[in-house]
Amino acid sequence: MDLGISGKTAIVTGASTGIGRAIAEEFAQNGMRVVIVARNAEHLGATAKHITSQFKTEVLSMAANVADPAEPPRVVASAFERFGSVDLLINNAGVWSNYENGFRLQELSGATRDREICAVNRHHCSTG
Repeated sequence: MDLGISGKTAIVTGASTGIGRAIAEEFAQNGMRVVIVARNAEHLGATAKHITSQFKTEVLSMAANVADPAEPPRVVASAFERFGSVDLLINNAGVWSNYENGFRLQELSGATRDREICAVNRHHCSTG
């Protein structure tokens, strides 16, 4: 089935493993150029290599922490610079109360913990 997305560009956050990787692979298989974003550069590199070799599409791999307010605008600007457009954004990055970013979220005070979680789960690239 032709989804009508071939030649378009997608940004996928949290794309180095799991659901984000699967989404990026599905888009690539359907002819989309993909900008894959995650914090772990090693996993991201492996994902980019796999997508490029399996699906013969263009991939822009960006190691970034989308909880950092400076990062989403950088990701979007890089996508536009490389591909000329962004047609689809999948905000898949997320954190939970397990070990993240070098600290345990459950050890933070309520308001601080909420800010840290919302910085990724609600804001990231959509605010860029």
